[in-house]
Amino acid sequence: MKHQVFLLAAVAAVAAGCTKSETVGSADGKWIRFDNAFVGNATKAITALDDEKIEKMYVYGTSSSNNSLFSNQEVTKQGDSWVYSPLVEWETGKTYTFAAYSDGNNKIDNNVVWNSTEEKLSISDYSVSDEKQNDLVVSIASNATAVGNNNAKVAFTFSHALAKIKFTIKSELGDDNPITITAFKVGANNDICTTGDLTFTNSDTPTSTWDTQDKAKGQLGANFTETAQTTVPSVSDELVVIPQEIGSLSISFKAKFGEEGEEKSIQGTISSVDWKAGNCYNYTASITGKQMDVIQFGVPTVSDWGPETPGDVTLQ
Repeated sequence: MKHQVFLLAAVAAVAAGCTKSETVGSADGKWIRFDNAFVGNATKAITALDDEKIEKMYVYGTSSSNNSLFSNQEVTKQGDSWVYSPLVEWETGKTYTFAAYSDGNNKIDNNVVWNSTEEKLSISDYSVSDEKQNDLVVSIASNATAVGNNNAKVAFTFSHALAKIKFTIKSELGDDNPITITAFKVGANNDICTTGDLTFTNSDTPTSTWDTQDKAKGQLGANFTETAQTTVPSVSDELVVIPQEIGSLSISFKAKFGEEGEEKSIQGTISSVDWKAGNCYNYTASITGKQMDVIQFGVPTVSDWGPETPGDVTLQ
């Protein structure tokens, strides 16, 4: 009987000009299907993944008769559809749960756990580095009840699990003295956690909680492609970081005038860091004459005019 259904579905696919899997899904009505994946707008962030750029997600799912219905299953965007193989049959009257992630369209091979009872997605020992700068997005399906009742497509709305930071530096020394920024290090004293454990829940609102206790610390590098001027600041590329609280965060970089100027080493401190998932933070600083060992003029003051003195003019 199943063989006959597949055969009829294949004939219908040729007639309609569709793929076999799409036609089977609508004709037989027994396959779990995935809807378009949406990436939610972060509160303050400029994101790498959005509704257009997400192309792969990795799904976990359970039913009341199968605790491992999906286990890190790759689901790929093809045109306007999200497809996977082999297809999983939908069963009427079952209770379903689904969660998914995408690590910048990449798969995490280990350390991902979906707790269907608590509806909690966990990723342990997730790390960022200069080489690994992915936009990690996570989601718990909002329509699992509809999937169980009428085989609706599984719908995911992803949240950004990491924070983003960038730096804006300007020069107080004039546009004729552009300053090149190199070797910029965040956490120069290895005081930034580069690894953490994520717990994502979505009972009322999407919530990403990170545990960085006793996790590895290090530093990250940021690049500045333009020179810093007085009227045109230099802005670094963005870095994804583990959300965390840091009492004092060190930075360091080198700065010099043009190609031939003397290079200076500059250090700085950011106090009271509190990075939240989905937010982007822009830190601004100015390079002064003191830091570059040059004479700099302060803001001039002009005294008020004296009182008006009356006088007479004698006409002849």
